[in-house]
Order: sequence, then C-alpha cells, then structure tokens
Amino acid sequence: MTSTVPGESQESVGQRAAARHDRSHVRVLFAALAAALMLATLLLAYGLPLSGGRLLKPAVGLMPDVPFWSFLLEHRPVSLESPAVVAALVLAASGLGFLACFLGLFLAWRRRDPWIRGLVIGTSIVCTAATVVAPPNLNSNPYNYMMRARVAAAHGGNPYVTPADEFPGDPFMPFANHAYTDTPGGKLPAWMIVNVTIARLSGDDVVRNLVSLRFFLFLVGIACIALVSATAGDWRRTRSWPASCSGPGIRS
Repeated sequence: MTSTVPGESQESVGQRAAARHDRSHVRVLFAALAAALMLATLLLAYGLPLSGGRLLKPAVGLMPDVPFWSFLLEHRPVSLESPAVVAALVLAASGLGFLACFLGLFLAWRRRDPWIRGLVIGTSIVCTAATVVAPPNLNSNPYNYMMRARVAAAHGGNPYVTPADEFPGDPFMPFANHAYTDTPGGKLPAWMIVNVTIARLSGDDVVRNLVSLRFFLFLVGIACIALVSATAGDWRRTRSWPASCSGPGIRS
C-alpha cells in the first residue's frame, strides 16, 4: 500500500512506488551477487587445495593435525583428481567472482543505499575471513615469510643478510618454496617485523604460525575495508562502493 502526501500528484506517487520497486529488485540482485562471490571464494580456498596436484605439496602433511582440515581431506570429491575438472573449477570460480564484482560495481555506482553498502562490507569480511582457516596447501607464500622470519626469531640471524637455506633442519623448511629460500628476505622492514613477532609468539608450531599470520592479514583486510568505506563516505558522499573483490591468492 502506497501512502500519499496531501497535495501530492498521482504521478509523484507512482514515481515513488517505482523507485521503491527498483530498489527492492537491486537489493535482491546484490544479495545474489554477494552469494556468488562467497561461493567463488569458497571454491578457490577450499576446493582447489583438495585437487590432485595440490595434494602433492608438503603442507598436506599438516592437515591430519587439524580436525577440520582432516575432515576436508577425508571427504574430498573424487572428481578433483581430474585435471579437466580442476581447470573447469578454477575458470568457473574465477569467472563467477569477477562477474559478481563487475556487476556489483556497476549497480552500486552512484546509488545511495545503506543496505547495499552494509552487504558489500559484510561480503568482503566473510570472503577475507574464509581464507584464515583454509587448507594449509592453499599457497606457499606464508611459509616463505615464516621461514625468513625464523632466521631471526629462531636462529638469531639477520634475514636481510642470511638466507633461510642456511637452516635446512628447521621444521618450517619443508613447507617453503625453495625457489625463494636461497636469497635473503627482500620485504620492507615493517612487514619483516610483523613476521618475526608472529614467529616468536608462535614458536615451533607450524599450524599456529600459519593461522596467526593469516589472521593478521585478515585484520589488515578489515582495516582496508574500513578505510575504503570511510573514504567513500567522504568522497562526494557516494552511495555504495566496491570493496575488496579479491579472493584468496592462489600461487605456487
């Protein structure tokens, strides 16, 4: 039922009703796009690590130590043994994610709707949080960071001078990508300080170090989302904004 304002023309009433109808449809479409983006993130973060090639990585040895990872490993679809299925999964999930981001940006542009803004923020947080407890063989980058940090935290060396390969017996070494452990760390000091601090707090527990590092990256993602949200609110008081549309980094 459409309420009317005294003296308001039927044309104005119709325009307001049409605007509400349009907003309702856009919200439904946005919810569908958010669900599509979350599905794409889950497929890449939890499906790809269970594929045949990824199961050859040393980090798979950590999965039996965590009940959730062990459950995923025991109940992995047999179809993920097929390279064709895995290729289709990656293409479909990537395409779905990029399409959701593109359409979301197109629909949100210059649209004032706090509901959509909240949905975008919530979706960004969920997609980022999903990678915190993803299987340990998602990528090898964290292990490279952890190993370089342990040069200082566990061995008292300088990670900018001493390469991680100097400590082949370190319990973290089997999980690192050895294409990068033969050279000293090249990251900025702020990032190295964070890594070393996490390494010292986590000790020799590889899983604890991995999840701690991922959780820190999650917090950084939340900070970026808050910053973009605040900036977008100030910038011409724009309506909604395309928050982080990046899924988990899938690297060798």
